[in-house]
Amino acid sequence: MYFGQTENKLNERISSKVDTSNIAIIDFGNKTNWVIKNSKPDTLSNEEIGAIDVLLKECIYYFNSTVQMEYDSVSHISPKSKINRSKFIIDLKKYNRQYLAFISEKGEKEV
Repeated sequence: MYFGQTENKLNERISSKVDTSNIAIIDFGNKTNWVIKNSKPDTLSNEEIGAIDVLLKECIYYFNSTVQMEYDSVSHISPKSKINRSKFIIDLKKYNRQYLAFISEKGEKEV
């Protein structure tokens, strides 16, 4: 469960269409020594990509909320401050993503 969401709400967000045009799934084949020792390459399903998308957006939302609160605090204390809040806010639309999926030596899927 991500950040206290109900399971139904989470499943609804995961099942919504994820724009994969800016996502690359890296296939490292059998050359695992340079990546993660004792791991095996794996793939990602659409549902897993959706779950990653939900988690990433939640993390960015909380990060940006914290930045906004800090910006407001500084602006209140020092109204003449020239801090540009937009330089600290993450806009996911500006980024491409690369995912590398593998099964760890513990048998757990990691990305």
